[in-house]
Amino acid sequence: MTDAEVPPRERLRQLVNGYQVTQAIHVAVVLGLPDLLAAGPRSASELVAETGSHPGSLYRLLRALTSVGLLRTSGEDDDRQFELTELGHLVRNDVSGSLAGWVMLVGRPYHWEAWGDLLHTVRTGEEAFAARHGGGSMWKVPIDHDRRHQRARPCRLRGRTPTCRSGWRQGAPPALG
Repeated sequence: MTDAEVPPRERLRQLVNGYQVTQAIHVAVVLGLPDLLAAGPRSASELVAETGSHPGSLYRLLRALTSVGLLRTSGEDDDRQFELTELGHLVRNDVSGSLAGWVMLVGRPYHWEAWGDLLHTVRTGEEAFAARHGGGSMWKVPIDHDRRHQRARPCRLRGRTPTCRSGWRQGAPPALG
């Protein structure tokens, strides 16, 4: 179904719930799910063991990612397997054009909390990021603060740079601290 075929009420609901999708994709990248699924389908229990996640919560995340088109399933119930779709491959760290760095940035609290203060910006003219974090600009976050921010910045500002295409050159992204 294309956007034009989606009833307006449902399309608006999808737009309003966009922040939930962003966070689901962010959590998947933080846990390394796209990289774990790169070799092919895996069960939720295998992914629980690899990520150290809560079984029920990870299963719900996998279903959410399936509902937005990053994953597809095969099998039933206990035999259900999850695998990446074409869209899901775009958040692997080892593929050309990966958006994993951008996902890591926009899912970070300092980024999305600032968007939560958009009303403040519209009313006062003060940048939400500066108001939320005591000054500064999101695009000037010190490199020591968040290396993922620095990795994602070229993707956002200049498009397909070597940094953007290669993702993290040394394998999995650094752990969140």
